[in-house]
Amino acid sequence: MQLIDYVSHGGLAIEETELNPNGASSSLSETIPALLYYYWNDGEWINRELPVEVAEMRIGSSSKKCEVKIDHPDSDPVQVVVRRVGATWYIIEAGKKDLTLEAGFPKRQANIGAGEWKVLSIGGVTFVFAAVTDGRVTAPKNEEGTPTQNEYSLTLVGDGAEHLFNLETPALIGSHALCDIQIPGEPFVAIVSHFGRRLFIHPLTSEMMSRMARDGQPIDPDVPLTPATTIRIDSTELMFKVSKDLRFSQDFKFVPDASAACLKLLEIKPDGTPGESYALPPAGRSLFIGRDPSQCKIALSNCKKVSRKHAQVILYDKMALLMDMHSKNGTFVNGRKVRRKVIHPGDIANLANVRLLLCYTG
Repeated sequence: MQLIDYVSHGGLAIEETELNPNGASSSLSETIPALLYYYWNDGEWINRELPVEVAEMRIGSSSKKCEVKIDHPDSDPVQVVVRRVGATWYIIEAGKKDLTLEAGFPKRQANIGAGEWKVLSIGGVTFVFAAVTDGRVTAPKNEEGTPTQNEYSLTLVGDGAEHLFNLETPALIGSHALCDIQIPGEPFVAIVSHFGRRLFIHPLTSEMMSRMARDGQPIDPDVPLTPATTIRIDSTELMFKVSKDLRFSQDFKFVPDASAACLKLLEIKPDGTPGESYALPPAGRSLFIGRDPSQCKIALSNCKKVSRKHAQVILYDKMALLMDMHSKNGTFVNGRKVRRKVIHPGDIANLANVRLLLCYTG
């Protein structure tokens, strides 16, 4: 995978917790999060920072179009668009094939708010994304005690403290300050996540897969964890426990739900924050957008610069054809005026002065 140093704003060193030696970056707003991202490349974690002044980046097979290039035979030139709307970062699958996974499941869109993180696999490359507003990565504060309803715990053998998590809350393991369970070694090692009412542990790299064991056996990320499981990572041991209400069937089969999320148009208001959301019909259908509700499925009645029937959208699988209907003030895609243009998730269409982001529901 080719590395592109997209930003040079004094990125975050893996073992550090500040964006620069002098403390919080002066460019960071108290409400708009910067995006820190880390990815595994040639045996090491690479770290980058997108400051608040930068609102988008791309990941894909083209070094000319993307800030991070991935080498995957099925990757499109732009496979993933990362875009900030207001205080939320949207990580949007833009390619023809689903190459983005979260805990082994296809994930066409992940949203990250301030103080949150996500672990995603994009074209086989592991990424850790984190949104921060104060220029500092702080270690999570987990409650301690015995699991009660809908809870599980991880205990670092030798430490003794049981760290509690809600069933639907993933636990990140590693030495980095972002990690819920901090152990010596690699910054990011593994993640514990749920499917239904079962929990799984996923090594974040193939190298870590060979260095982990579960009850003395090799790790299989497709097999759910069972109560009183012991997880070994190099010389470190973790004990896994669950609350009594979580029962595990012996005949469980891991079948990922690959149901597709639906496309939608998300309005971006003049101040940059998200506005109305408009769900789009399935592939093969079409609709009009404009000021006249009698002609348009998406009616922008209060937008005087939008024409009565401004544009038509024809839906395809994972994309749409946008056609201007001879509007007075024009239709634009990513800043360029168009008459007709195929748009992909992550693109922004301007209908006169109305900005619409093509993205996914859910």
